[in-house]
Amino acid sequence: MKPRKIEVDWLDHHERHGQGEALTPDNLKPMLWRSRGYLVGENETLIEVVRDISLDPDVADFGASMRIMKSCIVRRSDKKGG
Repeated sequence: MKPRKIEVDWLDHHERHGQGEALTPDNLKPMLWRSRGYLVGENETLIEVVRDISLDPDVADFGASMRIMKSCIVRRSDKKGG
């Protein structure tokens, strides 16, 4: 797959650090994130996004990747040809 630009809004579970009161049921919700980068892989379940890609035509290399479950994606904007 040729990498292409992508922006993804996705929901994630999270934890609270430290002590405090439990949230009320109305305030329990997932964290919403936005990730931007290059789509380098995809299957039925996940997409793989990297922030950095090598521009050297002799080196097909990427920075660290993030894998996001498709079931958590609320918005996806792929930009073809980029």
